[in-house]
Amino acid sequence: KWTFVGWTSFYSPSTSSVAIDGDHLVMGGFGTCSVFGRDASGAWHVESTLLNTAGGPVFFPTTDAVDIQAGVVVAVDPNADLGGGSGQGVARIFELQPDGSWAATASLSRPNGAAGDALGTCRLVGDRVVLGSPGADTHGLDAGAADVFVRDRAGNWIHEADLAPSNGAVSRFRTLGFDGTRVVGGTRGSGTDQQIDVYDLPSLVGFADTISLASGGSQPLLLQPGTAHGDELFFLFGSVTGTSPGYPVIGTPWTLPLVPDIYFEYTTWTLFGGGLLTAPFGLIHPYGSAHSEFVVPPNFPPVFAGLTVHHAYALLDVLAPGAPVSFVSSPSSVTLVP
Repeated sequence: KWTFVGWTSFYSPSTSSVAIDGDHLVMGGFGTCSVFGRDASGAWHVESTLLNTAGGPVFFPTTDAVDIQAGVVVAVDPNADLGGGSGQGVARIFELQPDGSWAATASLSRPNGAAGDALGTCRLVGDRVVLGSPGADTHGLDAGAADVFVRDRAGNWIHEADLAPSNGAVSRFRTLGFDGTRVVGGTRGSGTDQQIDVYDLPSLVGFADTISLASGGSQPLLLQPGTAHGDELFFLFGSVTGTSPGYPVIGTPWTLPLVPDIYFEYTTWTLFGGGLLTAPFGLIHPYGSAHSEFVVPPNFPPVFAGLTVHHAYALLDVLAPGAPVSFVSSPSSVTLVP
Protein backbone atom coordinates (compact mmCIF):
# COMPACT_ATOMS: atom_id res chain seq x y z
CA LYS A 1 0.00 0.00 0.00
CA TRP A 2 1.30 3.45 -0.94
CA THR A 3 0.84 6.28 1.54
CA PHE A 4 0.83 9.98 0.68
CA VAL A 5 3.51 11.65 2.82
CA GLY A 6 3.69 15.26 1.61
CA TRP A 7 4.16 17.67 -1.24
CA THR A 8 6.41 20.53 -2.26
CA SER A 9 6.47 23.14 -5.00
CA PHE A 10 8.60 25.86 -6.52
CA TYR A 11 7.97 28.76 -8.83
CA SER A 12 8.32 28.00 -12.52
CA PRO A 13 6.09 28.56 -15.53
CA SER A 14 6.20 24.78 -15.95
CA THR A 15 7.74 21.95 -13.95
CA SER A 16 8.90 19.67 -16.75
CA SER A 17 11.43 17.36 -15.09
CA VAL A 18 11.85 15.81 -11.65
CA ALA A 19 14.11 13.19 -10.04
CA ILE A 20 14.55 11.93 -6.47
CA ASP A 21 17.27 10.18 -4.49
CA GLY A 22 16.63 9.51 -0.81
CA ASP A 23 16.16 12.81 1.01
CA HIS A 24 16.97 14.96 -2.01
CA LEU A 25 14.92 15.77 -5.07
CA VAL A 26 15.55 18.05 -8.01
CA MET A 27 12.87 19.84 -10.01
CA GLY A 28 13.53 21.54 -13.32
CA GLY A 29 11.32 23.94 -15.23
CA PHE A 30 11.58 26.65 -17.83
CA GLY A 31 14.47 28.83 -16.75
CA THR A 32 14.94 27.45 -13.23
CA CYS A 33 16.01 24.36 -11.33
CA SER A 34 15.92 23.75 -7.59
CA VAL A 35 17.21 21.07 -5.23
CA PHE A 36 15.03 20.21 -2.23
CA GLY A 37 16.06 18.43 0.95
CA ARG A 38 13.81 16.65 3.42
CA ASP A 39 14.31 17.42 7.12
CA ALA A 40 13.79 15.15 10.14
CA SER A 41 10.11 16.04 10.33
CA GLY A 42 9.56 14.96 6.73
CA ALA A 43 9.12 18.49 5.38
CA TRP A 44 10.80 19.47 2.11
CA HIS A 45 12.76 22.73 1.81
CA VAL A 46 14.66 24.40 -1.03
CA GLU A 47 18.39 23.86 -0.54
CA SER A 48 19.67 25.54 -3.69
CA THR A 49 18.64 27.12 -6.97
CA LEU A 50 21.11 25.86 -9.54
CA LEU A 51 22.89 28.26 -11.88
CA ASN A 52 24.92 27.54 -14.96
CA THR A 53 28.64 28.28 -15.15
CA ALA A 54 27.94 31.78 -16.48
CA GLY A 55 25.83 32.56 -13.43
CA GLY A 56 22.43 32.39 -15.09
CA PRO A 57 19.66 29.88 -14.46
CA VAL A 58 19.61 26.55 -16.22
CA PHE A 59 16.81 25.78 -18.66
CA PHE A 60 14.86 22.48 -18.78
CA PRO A 61 12.07 22.09 -21.34
CA THR A 62 12.25 18.27 -21.57
CA THR A 63 10.85 15.60 -19.28
CA ASP A 64 14.10 13.66 -18.75
CA ALA A 65 16.26 16.74 -18.24
CA VAL A 66 17.44 16.19 -14.66
CA ASP A 67 18.72 13.32 -12.55
CA ILE A 68 20.19 13.07 -9.05
CA GLN A 69 22.16 10.43 -7.19
CA ALA A 70 24.58 10.34 -4.26
CA GLY A 71 25.08 14.10 -4.06
CA VAL A 72 25.39 14.63 -7.81
CA VAL A 73 22.85 16.42 -10.03
CA VAL A 74 22.89 16.26 -13.81
CA ALA A 75 20.85 18.97 -15.56
CA VAL A 76 20.65 19.41 -19.32
CA ASP A 77 19.81 22.42 -21.46
CA PRO A 78 19.01 21.42 -25.07
CA ASN A 79 18.90 25.06 -26.18
CA ALA A 80 22.43 25.94 -25.05
CA ASP A 81 24.58 27.50 -27.77
CA LEU A 82 28.14 26.19 -27.64
CA GLY A 83 30.98 26.12 -30.15
CA GLY A 84 28.96 23.80 -32.36
CA GLY A 85 26.16 26.33 -32.83
CA SER A 86 22.62 27.12 -31.79
CA GLY A 87 20.72 24.42 -29.95
CA GLN A 88 23.66 22.08 -29.50
CA GLY A 89 22.81 21.46 -25.86
CA VAL A 90 24.87 20.90 -22.73
CA ALA A 91 24.70 18.90 -19.51
CA ARG A 92 25.85 20.55 -16.30
CA ILE A 93 27.08 18.64 -13.26
CA PHE A 94 26.40 19.99 -9.76
CA GLU A 95 27.79 18.40 -6.60
CA LEU A 96 26.77 18.68 -2.97
CA GLN A 97 29.46 20.48 -0.95
CA PRO A 98 30.45 19.86 2.70
CA ASP A 99 28.68 23.09 3.75
CA GLY A 100 25.40 21.87 2.24
CA SER A 101 25.56 24.07 -0.87
CA TRP A 102 25.49 22.82 -4.45
CA ALA A 103 28.27 23.85 -6.83
CA ALA A 104 28.66 23.49 -10.60
CA THR A 105 31.69 21.23 -11.16
CA ALA A 106 31.57 20.26 -14.85
CA SER A 107 29.86 20.86 -18.19
CA LEU A 108 29.48 17.95 -20.61
CA SER A 109 28.67 18.20 -24.29
CA ARG A 110 28.65 15.94 -27.29
CA PRO A 111 32.15 15.66 -28.85
CA ASN A 112 32.14 17.37 -32.24
CA GLY A 113 28.62 18.56 -31.47
CA ALA A 114 26.67 20.62 -33.95
CA ALA A 115 23.76 23.02 -34.08
CA GLY A 116 20.44 21.32 -33.49
CA ASP A 117 21.81 18.28 -31.61
CA ALA A 118 19.40 19.26 -28.80
CA LEU A 119 21.15 17.33 -26.02
CA GLY A 120 18.12 17.01 -23.80
CA THR A 121 17.92 13.76 -21.80
CA CYS A 122 20.11 12.33 -19.06
CA ARG A 123 20.44 9.31 -16.79
CA LEU A 124 22.96 8.98 -13.96
CA VAL A 125 24.04 5.74 -12.24
CA GLY A 126 27.14 5.56 -10.07
CA ASP A 127 30.08 7.06 -11.94
CA ARG A 128 28.42 6.95 -15.35
CA VAL A 129 26.06 9.37 -17.06
CA VAL A 130 24.27 8.84 -20.37
CA LEU A 131 23.17 11.88 -22.38
CA GLY A 132 20.70 11.72 -25.25
CA SER A 133 20.82 14.07 -28.26
CA PRO A 134 17.76 13.30 -30.40
CA GLY A 135 18.69 15.87 -33.06
CA ALA A 136 22.24 14.65 -33.70
CA ASP A 137 23.00 13.94 -37.37
CA THR A 138 26.23 11.94 -36.93
CA HIS A 139 24.47 8.63 -37.62
CA GLY A 140 21.92 9.95 -40.12
CA LEU A 141 19.71 13.00 -40.45
CA ASP A 142 18.01 13.53 -37.07
CA ALA A 143 18.79 9.91 -36.17
CA GLY A 144 19.96 10.97 -32.73
CA ALA A 145 22.76 9.66 -30.55
CA ALA A 146 23.62 8.98 -26.93
CA ASP A 147 26.94 9.77 -25.29
CA VAL A 148 28.32 7.97 -22.25
CA PHE A 149 30.67 9.72 -19.82
CA VAL A 150 32.49 8.07 -16.90
CA ARG A 151 33.97 9.77 -13.84
CA ASP A 152 37.48 8.75 -12.84
CA ARG A 153 38.84 8.66 -9.32
CA ALA A 154 40.01 12.28 -9.58
CA GLY A 155 36.48 13.44 -10.39
CA ASN A 156 37.05 14.08 -14.09
CA TRP A 157 34.29 13.13 -16.54
CA ILE A 158 35.69 11.31 -19.59
CA HIS A 159 33.82 10.51 -22.81
CA GLU A 160 33.47 6.73 -23.08
CA ALA A 161 31.13 5.93 -25.93
CA ASP A 162 28.94 7.28 -28.73
CA LEU A 163 25.86 5.07 -29.12
CA ALA A 164 24.22 5.01 -32.54
CA PRO A 165 20.60 4.00 -33.24
CA SER A 166 20.43 0.54 -34.76
CA ASN A 167 18.64 1.50 -37.96
CA GLY A 168 19.11 5.26 -38.32
CA ALA A 169 15.44 5.98 -37.66
CA VAL A 170 14.50 9.50 -36.66
CA SER A 171 14.99 10.84 -33.12
CA ARG A 172 16.23 8.01 -31.00
CA PHE A 173 17.22 8.82 -27.41
CA ARG A 174 14.34 11.13 -26.70
CA THR A 175 13.86 8.84 -23.72
CA LEU A 176 16.52 6.91 -21.84
CA GLY A 177 16.71 4.06 -19.36
CA PHE A 178 19.97 3.12 -17.66
CA ASP A 179 20.98 0.70 -14.88
CA GLY A 180 24.75 1.26 -14.90
CA THR A 181 25.78 -1.22 -17.61
CA ARG A 182 22.76 -1.33 -19.92
CA VAL A 183 21.30 1.61 -21.84
CA VAL A 184 17.80 1.60 -23.27
CA GLY A 185 16.98 4.33 -25.79
CA GLY A 186 13.80 5.02 -27.68
CA THR A 187 11.61 7.55 -29.43
CA ARG A 188 8.86 9.62 -27.93
CA GLY A 189 5.67 10.57 -29.70
CA SER A 190 3.53 9.08 -32.45
CA GLY A 191 4.69 7.36 -35.58
CA THR A 192 5.19 3.97 -37.14
CA ASP A 193 8.93 3.74 -36.49
CA GLN A 194 8.76 3.38 -32.71
CA GLN A 195 11.66 1.28 -31.49
CA ILE A 196 13.68 0.54 -28.37
CA ASP A 197 17.43 -0.01 -28.71
CA VAL A 198 19.39 -1.80 -25.96
CA TYR A 199 23.16 -1.39 -25.47
CA ASP A 200 25.49 -3.23 -23.11
CA LEU A 201 28.39 -1.14 -21.76
CA PRO A 202 31.70 -2.46 -20.39
CA SER A 203 31.44 -3.34 -16.71
CA LEU A 204 35.17 -2.63 -16.18
CA VAL A 205 36.68 0.60 -17.53
CA GLY A 206 40.42 1.34 -17.61
CA PHE A 207 41.50 4.99 -17.91
CA ALA A 208 44.92 4.43 -19.52
CA ASP A 209 46.07 2.54 -22.61
CA THR A 210 49.81 2.35 -21.80
CA ILE A 211 52.11 2.55 -18.77
CA SER A 212 55.85 3.34 -18.98
CA LEU A 213 58.12 0.84 -17.25
CA ALA A 214 60.87 3.45 -16.85
CA SER A 215 58.83 6.24 -15.28
CA GLY A 216 56.07 4.11 -13.81
CA GLY A 217 52.41 4.96 -13.84
CA SER A 218 48.95 3.62 -13.26
CA GLN A 219 45.69 2.62 -14.87
CA PRO A 220 42.70 3.72 -12.76
CA LEU A 221 39.91 1.17 -12.94
CA LEU A 222 36.18 1.79 -12.66
CA LEU A 223 34.14 -1.24 -11.70
CA GLN A 224 30.53 -0.63 -12.71
CA PRO A 225 28.34 -3.74 -12.52
CA GLY A 226 25.22 -1.65 -11.88
CA THR A 227 22.86 -1.04 -9.01
CA ALA A 228 21.58 -4.62 -8.96
CA HIS A 229 24.96 -5.62 -7.51
CA GLY A 230 25.28 -2.94 -4.82
CA ASP A 231 26.91 -4.16 -1.56
CA GLU A 232 28.35 -7.26 -3.23
CA LEU A 233 32.00 -8.22 -2.78
CA PHE A 234 34.38 -7.89 -5.74
CA PHE A 235 37.67 -9.69 -6.41
CA LEU A 236 40.01 -8.43 -9.16
CA PHE A 237 42.25 -10.81 -11.10
CA GLY A 238 44.70 -10.41 -13.97
CA SER A 239 46.37 -12.15 -16.90
CA VAL A 240 49.18 -11.34 -19.33
CA THR A 241 48.25 -14.23 -21.63
CA GLY A 242 44.85 -13.06 -22.82
CA THR A 243 41.10 -13.13 -22.25
CA SER A 244 39.95 -16.15 -24.26
CA PRO A 245 38.84 -18.88 -23.68
CA GLY A 246 38.71 -17.64 -20.11
CA TYR A 247 38.51 -19.33 -16.74
CA PRO A 248 35.29 -21.23 -15.96
CA VAL A 249 34.15 -20.57 -12.40
CA ILE A 250 33.47 -24.04 -11.03
CA GLY A 251 29.88 -24.74 -10.09
CA THR A 252 28.54 -21.62 -11.84
CA PRO A 253 27.55 -20.63 -15.38
CA TRP A 254 30.14 -17.84 -15.31
CA THR A 255 33.47 -17.69 -17.14
CA LEU A 256 36.00 -15.08 -16.03
CA PRO A 257 37.46 -13.54 -19.24
CA LEU A 258 41.09 -14.21 -18.30
CA VAL A 259 43.52 -16.97 -19.25
CA PRO A 260 45.15 -18.39 -16.09
CA ASP A 261 48.92 -17.81 -15.98
CA ILE A 262 51.59 -16.70 -13.52
CA TYR A 263 50.12 -13.18 -13.22
CA PHE A 264 46.68 -14.67 -12.60
CA GLU A 265 48.20 -16.65 -9.72
CA TYR A 266 50.03 -13.53 -8.52
CA THR A 267 46.78 -11.55 -8.29
CA THR A 268 45.29 -14.46 -6.34
CA TRP A 269 48.19 -14.55 -3.89
CA THR A 270 48.07 -10.78 -3.34
CA LEU A 271 44.30 -10.36 -2.93
CA PHE A 272 44.88 -9.12 0.60
CA GLY A 273 47.68 -6.68 -0.19
CA GLY A 274 51.21 -6.37 -1.48
CA GLY A 275 50.41 -6.58 -5.19
CA LEU A 276 50.10 -4.15 -8.09
CA LEU A 277 46.38 -3.51 -7.53
CA THR A 278 45.54 -0.88 -4.91
CA ALA A 279 42.14 -2.42 -4.14
CA PRO A 280 42.10 -6.05 -5.29
CA PHE A 281 38.87 -6.65 -3.39
CA GLY A 282 36.15 -4.61 -1.73
CA LEU A 283 32.46 -3.76 -1.79
CA ILE A 284 30.47 -2.38 -4.70
CA HIS A 285 28.81 0.88 -3.68
CA PRO A 286 25.01 0.71 -3.37
CA TYR A 287 24.88 2.92 -6.48
CA GLY A 288 26.63 0.22 -8.47
CA SER A 289 30.31 1.16 -8.78
CA ALA A 290 33.73 0.89 -7.14
CA HIS A 291 37.29 1.99 -7.90
CA SER A 292 40.68 0.30 -8.00
CA GLU A 293 44.02 1.00 -9.69
CA PHE A 294 46.77 -0.99 -11.39
CA VAL A 295 50.08 0.63 -10.38
CA VAL A 296 53.52 0.02 -11.91
CA PRO A 297 56.40 1.52 -9.89
CA PRO A 298 59.25 3.39 -11.63
CA ASN A 299 62.22 1.42 -13.02
CA PHE A 300 60.17 -1.73 -13.49
CA PRO A 301 62.20 -4.43 -15.31
CA PRO A 302 62.32 -3.59 -19.05
CA VAL A 303 61.90 -7.28 -19.95
CA PHE A 304 58.14 -6.73 -19.50
CA ALA A 305 57.96 -4.17 -22.33
CA GLY A 306 55.31 -5.09 -24.87
CA LEU A 307 53.17 -7.11 -22.48
CA THR A 308 49.45 -6.39 -22.41
CA VAL A 309 47.98 -6.77 -18.94
CA HIS A 310 44.32 -7.73 -18.66
CA HIS A 311 42.08 -7.45 -15.61
CA ALA A 312 38.56 -8.61 -14.78
CA TYR A 313 36.58 -9.14 -11.59
CA ALA A 314 34.05 -11.50 -10.08
CA LEU A 315 31.32 -10.60 -7.60
CA LEU A 316 30.12 -12.61 -4.62
CA ASP A 317 26.63 -12.06 -3.24
CA VAL A 318 27.62 -12.29 0.41
CA LEU A 319 24.00 -11.98 1.57
CA ALA A 320 22.84 -15.04 -0.38
CA PRO A 321 23.19 -18.59 1.00
CA GLY A 322 26.64 -19.89 0.15
CA ALA A 323 27.77 -16.46 -1.15
CA PRO A 324 27.57 -17.53 -4.81
CA VAL A 325 29.32 -15.81 -7.71
CA SER A 326 26.70 -13.41 -9.03
CA PHE A 327 28.53 -11.64 -11.86
CA VAL A 328 31.78 -11.53 -13.83
CA SER A 329 32.95 -8.39 -15.60
CA SER A 330 34.13 -7.60 -19.07
CA PRO A 331 37.95 -7.33 -19.30
CA SER A 332 40.09 -4.21 -19.41
CA SER A 333 43.64 -4.02 -20.74
CA VAL A 334 46.76 -1.85 -20.63
CA THR A 335 50.07 -2.23 -22.48
CA LEU A 336 53.46 -1.88 -20.80
CA VAL A 337 55.91 0.23 -22.83
CA PRO A 338 59.59 1.07 -22.28
